[in-house]
Amino acid sequence: MTRRKIWGAFALLAFALLVFLGSAFYEQWEVYARGSQVSVRVVSLPEGPVENGTLKFEFRGSIHATNITSGASPYLHVGDTVQLKYLAGDPIFLFPDDNPAGWGSIVLGMILGLGACCVYYMLRKDPPPVRIFGWNVA
Repeated sequence: MTRRKIWGAFALLAFALLVFLGSAFYEQWEVYARGSQVSVRVVSLPEGPVENGTLKFEFRGSIHATNITSGASPYLHVGDTVQLKYLAGDPIFLFPDDNPAGWGSIVLGMILGLGACCVYYMLRKDPPPVRIFGWNVA
């Protein structure tokens, strides 16, 4: 009975993670699919040769931020005007070519598969032993 509870807890954790990440993924997808392109002015760039950083920009009189990769950083300068996707009422800004459906759906599918496997193990007549990093838990 203990094994069944542990596999059920893992399944519940996987499905809770799926809901949490799915809602964040949906917000980005909504901006990507229904948002319009707006012009923003670059206020600050990440300093030094960093892989990922934060791009700060001005939009309608207030300062916002979005993540930027090092590939786009050398081409931008403070004061430049950049096109970003924005959906009114949503605080998320995306670059026009940032498609959240790529890796987002792969990650959500993997978590869904993990949750389904845990449910299958929980419902088996004799659930397999639970091992975490080589330690027998149950």
